Amino acid sequence: MQREVFPIMHNDEITATAVTDPLIVALGEIHFMRSIGNRLKRKNYASYRMRLAARLLHLVRKEINEENATMTECLKVDHFDVFAKCALLACGKTLDSALEHPSVAIKIGFDVAKLVSAKLGYASKEKDDDKYKETKRFQKLMQSEWKIKVRKQAVILLEERGFNKRCELPDPEDVAKLAQYLIRQLNETPKQITNSEEYRRLAILTEARLLLYNKRRPGELEALS
Repeated sequence: MQREVFPIMHNDEITATAVTDPLIVALGEIHFMRSIGNRLKRKNYASYRMRLAARLLHLVRKEINEENATMTECLKVDHFDVFAKCALLACGKTLDSALEHPSVAIKIGFDVAKLVSAKLGYASKEKDDDKYKETKRFQKLMQSEWKIKVRKQAVILLEERGFNKRCELPDPEDVAKLAQYLIRQLNETPKQITNSEEYRRLAILTEARLLLYNKRRPGELEALS
């Protein structure tokens, strides 16, 4: 984490919170290990989810008026409704508007559940029965009420947007013209590259040709190195 994830994170207050809160760091480790086989993207996945959790913590702190509260201190039954409210706020929710980013609500729900599990693990290791029981009660509320207060709004909105979204396929003639152009440019490339600009242009043309010829899923081209 310190070698790959922390160095790429923005130097701001959100990152400062993310890298110093034990539960949020544990969450980053979970996402890092889930993507351990993807050497190119794993650090980005972990850093994004850590910063998302840190933004949620900042919103919760503001609601409960405790500026320095840790995620462990906030994950209590008394604050469950605050977490649900702040999860919606983090997605761009206002009083009279729909969620701007409903997929973020689903990610936050997943991450809060992971944070709760991490807190349970710490409580077990510390043999702190009170903390364990309190966290268990929060976990039960997550299982019974989160999907009603947060997840359902996000899922319905995503489904509606999916029905309304127009996905136009490119014209086959345009694809053919682009392929011909790339082939022609590659054939005209000098056999010996003399400077970095020529090398960069050749790399872009080659990657574009590979993507056009064999695209199967997002992120595949980046993993060809």
